[in-house]
Amino acid sequence: MEAAKCKVVCKIDYDYTSSEPIISSTAYYKIKDSLGSSIEYTKSPAPSNMDEVTLEGIQSADTYELTVALTVNGVTDEETVMFQVDKCMLTSCKAPSIDNVYLGANDQIIMDYTVDSNNFYAVEYQIAKDAQFNDIVHFRVIMESDYNPTEYIEMNDGTIEPGTAYLVRARKHCSTSEVSDWSNVAKFTSGKWQKSIEAFCLANYDDFSQSICDGVDDYAWKTRVTLSTNNPGVGSLIYLANGTPATIDNLRVFGQSVTVPGKFQDNGIRWIRFSNVTPSVVYDVEPRTGKIESISSFTC
Repeated sequence: MEAAKCKVVCKIDYDYTSSEPIISSTAYYKIKDSLGSSIEYTKSPAPSNMDEVTLEGIQSADTYELTVALTVNGVTDEETVMFQVDKCMLTSCKAPSIDNVYLGANDQIIMDYTVDSNNFYAVEYQIAKDAQFNDIVHFRVIMESDYNPTEYIEMNDGTIEPGTAYLVRARKHCSTSEVSDWSNVAKFTSGKWQKSIEAFCLANYDDFSQSICDGVDDYAWKTRVTLSTNNPGVGSLIYLANGTPATIDNLRVFGQSVTVPGKFQDNGIRWIRFSNVTPSVVYDVEPRTGKIESISSFTC
């Protein structure tokens, strides 16, 4: 039998009027019970206006004091209210479990985690630098229809630093208002990686087209890749955004989660151009391995 949980939801209602866009925002809230025990949380960025926030840490019927402080662009406002929790209901919203976190090809972060299929609305995970999850650097909410027990987490988007220790946790949303406890916390250290670069590709058996030079993606495929070397060159292995080499088989798997033109899934990449690095050079690629084998006679 599941333990009794109190699911208390607070709706954030604030009015921010300014000619300046919101650059940074943080919400801090503290819950204090009748015995004086308190628990504090920080959410960064702050929830949007009229968002619902589940108040964590409430485990019994009691009178509580809630203090909410909202900071937007360095300006802070604070309000304290009292509320009564009369009864805690049993919940069957089971917390997920993180089974493993490891580095895949090109040091991509891969997380294997399990979410109970009953009353599955969505799942979210957070990555932080500290055990209290105050310094959250990356988070994602995944709807049930998009859930995959293996999650590929991109490191080169600027939020996760290379060679750094992090912690990750997850929780399940059984509905828009019922949320499970947090899962176990898994620790990992990020690896070293190359920044993703923009590329235009033609498939094997394509007629060579000027679109690979013009940056027109109705024929050439515009995507982002990483390389096994610091700069493009003969011998560089091309990696897809999910961290796997750009082989035909991996293009088919990659195409199950993102849009990959069918001709690449069938025939692989034959030519590639890195528009922001070596814009005039077109490289020949071995489609079966995803490795750059030579500099093409075609130039842009």
